[in-house]
Amino acid sequence: MEDFVPILSHTAKEEWEDVLQAKLSWCSLKRVRGASVMVVGCGALGNEVIKNLVLFGVRKIVVVDFDRVEEYNLSRSILFSKEDAIESLPKVQAIQKKVKEINPEVEIIPIVGDVYHAVGLGLLKRVDAVIGCVDSRWARFCINRLCMRAGIKWIDGGIEGLEGTARVFAPGENCYACNLTPEMFKDIKKRASCPSIIQRNERAERAATTPIIASIIAAVQVQEFLKIIHENKEKKNPFSTLCGNMFYYEGEHFTTKVVKLKGFDEGCPEHETWEDILTLPLSDEDKVGR
Repeated sequence: MEDFVPILSHTAKEEWEDVLQAKLSWCSLKRVRGASVMVVGCGALGNEVIKNLVLFGVRKIVVVDFDRVEEYNLSRSILFSKEDAIESLPKVQAIQKKVKEINPEVEIIPIVGDVYHAVGLGLLKRVDAVIGCVDSRWARFCINRLCMRAGIKWIDGGIEGLEGTARVFAPGENCYACNLTPEMFKDIKKRASCPSIIQRNERAERAATTPIIASIIAAVQVQEFLKIIHENKEKKNPFSTLCGNMFYYEGEHFTTKVVKLKGFDEGCPEHETWEDILTLPLSDEDKVGR
């Protein structure tokens, strides 16, 4: 086994660059540092995703969540503190504060709100991809619709207990809505939030999720994001992506597999692309009419 190479702090930039280039010959630090990504959902999974992005050197991260830090978040969310919970700080603001301590060169753009109402297509068009760390089909449905309209890829992650999945959706190739069954569509607006899942599992005396499964799935999601920003359509890439597939991990019996997803149904109304998007300096709180 080759010698272990420790991860260096962001102050030892030249040494860190040499280590990274030696380990990933296809990885361009210029692309990593010039990349921008949106992370939707700042729970256990979102915390791990953002941590990985920051440690790898991504400099611009938009974070979206409507929730506030609560005490139950602290056992599986590395970027939250007890003080954040006491102050009931919005999760995105708590993350912005913590990331600034880790690496002041990383720009965190916090959006307190629901992804479907608080995120405009003009903003989406300016990121390289979206990483979804949400806990309901409805939220995924909304992210998918927005990303398809903006013409960008998104990486979905889901966890519960010791199970987790990661998927990549790309306009023109595959669509989250196309993979939903009629039964899934029927109850798509039933939002199973983290607190309700936790309460349900507490009654059954089992853990809703763990920081272990969050770290595993988040690692796969960030790995896929790095591949997206390094894709070259003109020549064969030195890596394979999850686009069109789902990675499944089950930790209790250590089962992993990759499953082929349904493709792109031309009759599906949820993946239309809007070509001409006008960007305006507005938010969901601004009034545009009288």
